[in-house]
Amino acid sequence: MRKSALAISLALVFSATAAHAATADWKSATDSGGLTYKIHVPSTFSKPVADKRALMLVMTGCTQENTAVTDSSTSAANLETAAKNWGMVMVAPAKNSSTQAGFSCWGYWESAKASASIKAVRTLVQNLLKDASLNIDPNQVYITGLSSGATISVAAACGSPDLFAGVAPSAGPTLTSGSSCAISSFCSVSQATFTQQCNAYASANGVDKNLFKTQIAGVAYGTKDTTVSTSYGAQNSDLFAGFYKSYTAQTYSKGGTATLTGGKGASEWLWSSADTSKKRVSLVAFNEVPHAWSAGEGATGTSYVSKLSINYADYLGKFFTENNLRVETVPADVVNDLACTVTKDSVNLTWKAPKNGADAYIAKNMTAGANVETTALSMQFKPLTTSKAYTFTVAAKRAGTVYEEAKPIVCTPAPVAAPTELVATPAAKTVALSWKGAGVKYNVKRNAALIASPTAASYADSGLTPETDYNYCVTTVDQNGDESAATCVTTKTKPEVSYTTTSSATCSAHYVAKRLNLNQYLACGGKIGYINSVMLYGCGSPTVWTNKADCSALAF
Repeated sequence: MRKSALAISLALVFSATAAHAATADWKSATDSGGLTYKIHVPSTFSKPVADKRALMLVMTGCTQENTAVTDSSTSAANLETAAKNWGMVMVAPAKNSSTQAGFSCWGYWESAKASASIKAVRTLVQNLLKDASLNIDPNQVYITGLSSGATISVAAACGSPDLFAGVAPSAGPTLTSGSSCAISSFCSVSQATFTQQCNAYASANGVDKNLFKTQIAGVAYGTKDTTVSTSYGAQNSDLFAGFYKSYTAQTYSKGGTATLTGGKGASEWLWSSADTSKKRVSLVAFNEVPHAWSAGEGATGTSYVSKLSINYADYLGKFFTENNLRVETVPADVVNDLACTVTKDSVNLTWKAPKNGADAYIAKNMTAGANVETTALSMQFKPLTTSKAYTFTVAAKRAGTVYEEAKPIVCTPAPVAAPTELVATPAAKTVALSWKGAGVKYNVKRNAALIASPTAASYADSGLTPETDYNYCVTTVDQNGDESAATCVTTKTKPEVSYTTTSSATCSAHYVAKRLNLNQYLACGGKIGYINSVMLYGCGSPTVWTNKADCSALAF
């Protein structure tokens, strides 16, 4: 029994080493969720989003402190390289009593420990996203880890697909496998079991599981790992591919072997579907690496950190950045931000130059089969048919080579929107018009004759004949001078009424004399002043008081 325990403590990863002095690049902090952590913030920003950083959590293994990948006189695990190259904030959480099981492992096989770990990691990420000084893009948050840290990273990604766009377990047993499956043995896990457990973690957090449609995964292991079975690499990769298929109905097929350079090198396999050029799952086998985090050449290479193969954090920076399904990435030779504005018979395309620049551009009306070359960053297609959908794209041209086209956009020429809610309020010799619209100006016609072009959505027509029908039509005119259809209304002016008496007094005196009601008194005082005089006209029988000599309605 003592021999078995000793074997486990030695084999189950990462004997603790003396802590090195922290470099100036790594800071210690404690999160409200209970996890202490080390954090490195690069000055650079992530590539798909120019003014935002990405975030990667690195979960260490059993008996391995988080400082094993952060603290050294030079670089413990080369995480700083990935941070710089891909604009990633690097965070290495430490285990605590709530999340840690036997042999100082993340307790992925104990329900209470796993749930506590998922909750603590979730709180940590949410708080990091709230920190404006870090400026993290919420669509570029990833988690990776080694051994027990690998398996708990999968549990965290399953429990928080709303937070994690990518997950990458390295040398970790499969989710749902017990602790007895970790040491020099392999436990087969079915697709149904993996899928059920991953979904259960998401449900426990009340998270929308449809977000798994846009999560991607990387898996890794060392070819010389004699602690955790290397067979978990292929199993985990296949399970992720099958799990994502259950949400997208797409089959993810494994491609051929590629060779990765760096140290003793590595082998790579990628899973993808026919509907996208982006890769959904990655599997990397680190040549000659034992049970350790693969940090690449130049790393310290202690406490289960290996410098024999490639820098896995840097690899993940590239894999996640290029294949993130939540961020639209644009190749360096493809134009950016293709957009359009429309009139009733034209489409104006605009775009930004690709990262590698261009000598000219080929703007294409794919619907009409019309291609136009220009050196400008815009192109107008005209005349086009109103309300017909047209598809456009633009390709950069440099040194005679025409590069890949931008993602096509659909633009539909549309007529100018007519005014709405046209209201006519008649008096004896005036009609007040009001409407709603979004024009540069409006054309107002009375009985088919243009009488005004106001820029405001109202107009008062005067000099009219009492007790007469008038037809008013209003059209919207946009910035291009295009005019909308007309919105019309017919009204009749009121009979002419002459005032029979007048009274000049203060607003307060008019109120006391009951020539103004309370609301009229307040409006009068607000505009004229309560102690200033105003002329009122008495009209009709019984007498109605107004401030209008034509006996139209009182208004201050």
